[in-house]
Amino acid sequence: MAKWKNSRLCQLLVALGFVASLIPCWNVRVQGETVVPALDGASTTQSNTYNEYITENSEGVLASANVLIAEKQNAVCRTGETLRYEVEIPESGLYEFELSYRSNTTRDISLELMIDGQLPFEEAQNLTFPAHWQDGDAFVDDSGNTYAPEQVLYEGIVSVKARDYAGWNEHPYRFKLEQGMHVLELAVTQGEFTLDGLTLCAPEQLLSYEEWRESQADISKIDRVIPIEGEAAVIKNNRSLISLSDSASPLISPCDPVISKLNYIGGSNWQRPGLSLTWNFEVEEEGYYSLGFMYRQNGELGSVSYRELEIDGKTPFLQAERIKFPNSSDWKYMEFGENEPYLLYLEAGPHTLTLTVSPGEIADVYTTLRDLTASMGDFYIDMTMVIGEVVDPYRSYELFNMIPEYNERLDRINSLLEGLINNLRELQGGGTGSNISNLQNALRTIQTMRDNPYSAHQYKSSFYSSYTNISAMMGDIINMPLDIDRIFLIGKGAENPNATISAMDKFWFGCRRFFYSFVTDYSSASSENTTQDELVIWVNWGRDQAQVLNSMIQSDFVPKEGIPVRVEMVNATLVNGILSGKGPDLMLQMVLTDPVNYAMRGALVELSQFEGFYEVCKRFTADATVPFQYNRGTYALPDTMSYDVMFVRTDIMEELGLDIPRTWDEFIYASTILQRNNLQSTMGTVAQGSLQLQTQFVQNDLSLYDDELTATMLTEPEQIQVFANWTSWYTKYGIPAVLDFYNYFRLGSAPLGIAPYTMITQLETAAPEIEGRWVIAPIPGTEQEDGSIDHTVVGGVTGCAITKLSNNPENAWKFLKWWTDSNTQIKYSNSLESVLGELGRVAVSNSDAFTQQLWSMDVIDTLLSTRHSVTCLPEIPGGYYVPRGIYQAFWSVNEQGDSPEDSLLKWGTIVDTEIARKIAEYAN
Repeated sequence: MAKWKNSRLCQLLVALGFVASLIPCWNVRVQGETVVPALDGASTTQSNTYNEYITENSEGVLASANVLIAEKQNAVCRTGETLRYEVEIPESGLYEFELSYRSNTTRDISLELMIDGQLPFEEAQNLTFPAHWQDGDAFVDDSGNTYAPEQVLYEGIVSVKARDYAGWNEHPYRFKLEQGMHVLELAVTQGEFTLDGLTLCAPEQLLSYEEWRESQADISKIDRVIPIEGEAAVIKNNRSLISLSDSASPLISPCDPVISKLNYIGGSNWQRPGLSLTWNFEVEEEGYYSLGFMYRQNGELGSVSYRELEIDGKTPFLQAERIKFPNSSDWKYMEFGENEPYLLYLEAGPHTLTLTVSPGEIADVYTTLRDLTASMGDFYIDMTMVIGEVVDPYRSYELFNMIPEYNERLDRINSLLEGLINNLRELQGGGTGSNISNLQNALRTIQTMRDNPYSAHQYKSSFYSSYTNISAMMGDIINMPLDIDRIFLIGKGAENPNATISAMDKFWFGCRRFFYSFVTDYSSASSENTTQDELVIWVNWGRDQAQVLNSMIQSDFVPKEGIPVRVEMVNATLVNGILSGKGPDLMLQMVLTDPVNYAMRGALVELSQFEGFYEVCKRFTADATVPFQYNRGTYALPDTMSYDVMFVRTDIMEELGLDIPRTWDEFIYASTILQRNNLQSTMGTVAQGSLQLQTQFVQNDLSLYDDELTATMLTEPEQIQVFANWTSWYTKYGIPAVLDFYNYFRLGSAPLGIAPYTMITQLETAAPEIEGRWVIAPIPGTEQEDGSIDHTVVGGVTGCAITKLSNNPENAWKFLKWWTDSNTQIKYSNSLESVLGELGRVAVSNSDAFTQQLWSMDVIDTLLSTRHSVTCLPEIPGGYYVPRGIYQAFWSVNEQGDSPEDSLLKWGTIVDTEIARKIAEYAN
């Protein structure tokens, strides 16, 4: 039975909210107790940020000697454990905290550091120490193309100082400690590692190059050049730092216009502060060497990328903290130095060279940008609370009276903008660019709103555009992309390496590349060699995804099973393949409705006949294979799964006195309070309406289909009641049916919403300005008779299947077992992240693989718990018409004002008619 016993309470609360909204106050702030639970993770007291902490202690003396806390412990530390040390500090000063360790899992290590029972600053509750990686075996296909090797955990010990990986601070964190005894407590909040040592380090006090050079003695000239290939990096602190291939330029080494060779490293994956690469090299003759780079830095025009240089773990002099790589769209040679190359003294023997992404002079700009976007974001929310989304041109809003400290806040934003413009011009050596233009446009808007207070509301749209542009700028400006082909250590007296190429060689290289393009099969990600018994796989993916898949297949599946496989990128359906007689053996990531539609046409192989089928099904959530079942058979396995979670802007919800909703009634109540303040909530797009309504059915113990799976239950009274209640959220309570969730949530105009969990990576990577100001939670649930809340959510899956065209179904089944295995799925997701960044993370279907993905500490617990609430519903012949019917029924209610009962009766009957027609058509 449907359970709506709280709906009267909800309607009473909404009615009270409506009455309150009649009070002539534009900026209503709800305070005090509410009927909803407290915000998860909300804290009543907070420490200072690190910037505030270090500003307060900026006059502190830097410590002069290291203090060893623990050494060679070789102890395994796991999540949930706490390490406690009593430390004698010999002198008062500022210290840096260094951890020596070996990662035992793929997750980065997170530690909370308490000093004498206190958190020194906010960031100390989540100190990150990254897992380190090295190359596995590279794979070369039959055509000679080389693919990036798998990244495996580095097995050695590394020493890393606690630092800010967001880019707000250039140097490691510094902790103020007074002379005497102190207690340090380290709580492991994520990861597992083997502890080798802990040290409180004296910060490096570097000499300038000129001062360092004066302290060095001259020795004889060295006629040697030591080349280091960029792709030969031996240690990386992020597994996305893979070797790459460029066959478009003859300048780099090695190069080939025909086949793909790994010949450089870097790219967009080596652009975030703190990411480091380490190379080994051997010096045969001690002496002074200069440093040269064959590089490419094709970021924004006029931009500069910075790298910090370390030789054997030490920065040699001050200028090495900020090596500048100017913008260059093509490969270019550069020597490290100003008027003349800087020299490094190297003893004979093995050495390491490390380059770490440094924010450099942009760190201060980034900190100011963070302050600016926060100020502009808060001001825009206050404007929206007064005006709403749409400005009435005939109304005087008097923002200067309605928004607290209107003039002072605009003046502060104005001052921040002017400072940023001046700083960027200085860094870029004058001139302008898109970033400066965006800041200038924002400055004009702010000044106009300040000078014309009675018409300031007319510039809300301009303010919005400026805010979004500056927010995007915040995400981009800290990025420091850089490609490294080769690094040269050039002995004092040796000639510079030849970094140029003749015009004739360049012309001949281009000709070979041009002619080869006519014979290249761009539809295939595999080599051109084919055999009669090979498996053919069709994917409708991008080339990057297909190449990652093919590399994994050729380096892992083929050697293990001895079965040749060919991956083809197509824009065709299986029906096209059947009609042409040249279809595939397997199809991957088929949309939800396809497996049953193909199965009823006899186009797919039933899978439960294969050995190990039921064991393979245990890899997924309990109902994940249900959508692929037809006539008591299963015709596909899930290879991706997505489901909805609730996103909450905690800063705005707290300001309005609202807590995270647990039930739908609480969600609607919170939505009405937001609307009273001219803000919105969202339940996802109506294009997802079918899954939303199915979730409502499941939470109320109702079925979408009858027991025989021959018709829907959409025309049943209880289902109609659920549909009527669902549509009322849009028609009566004003939930928008269409909303750009990402932008509205980022801006704060919609601080509460439901969206697929994959939105997490987009917000974390593309909306840094709201970091720490949002959380996720399970979708609202329906209260049951025993008082519990059912948070079940209907998820969507894609399927992988064997086609009837396959001559090798047993071999194809071996591939499906390999493809859906946890190791394969996590490796595919990680490899794709290496190429595309975090946005390439795959919504894997394998439950074990899902737990291994590198989710942030803020979301992982909720993600793991909500996955247990995911269910999938059956698909039946003609079921493709179900979402269409629900969509049409919704819009007839929402747009045309039809009654929910009549609308669902009409469209439910149409859907059932189509289902009956399809069942009859394929009955035999």
